[in-house]
Amino acid sequence: MQNRVFTQLTRWIVSTTYLCAGFIKLNDPFGFSIQLQQLLTLCAMQLKSVSLYPLMAYHDWFAFCIPLLEVLFGSSLLFHVAIGPTVWGLAILTLFFSCLTGYLAYFNLLDRCAALEMH
Repeated sequence: MQNRVFTQLTRWIVSTTYLCAGFIKLNDPFGFSIQLQQLLTLCAMQLKSVSLYPLMAYHDWFAFCIPLLEVLFGSSLLFHVAIGPTVWGLAILTLFFSCLTGYLAYFNLLDRCAALEMH
């Protein structure tokens, strides 16, 4: 019984987190697009990799598709629809953002966090 309650609570917390994050990014896709372009530029310059430069042309597309996937996976998890692909999708998104954040933090590539700035 405790395992079921824990599973339901975890599912609710993860799904609402992804739903909120996706809706916030969908509210301002242009701002998220600029942020993605900056992150891809920083990573490409640090890695000196030519393979990241073609991805930078699609930052507007990524800025729309990533939040859309977050909302889709969050709502699928919340309503318990297609759990297998949903969990895999959430795992891939979490791995992507964790690696990106860890890489930027480890090499100290960001001087400031735009999300925490006060205007």
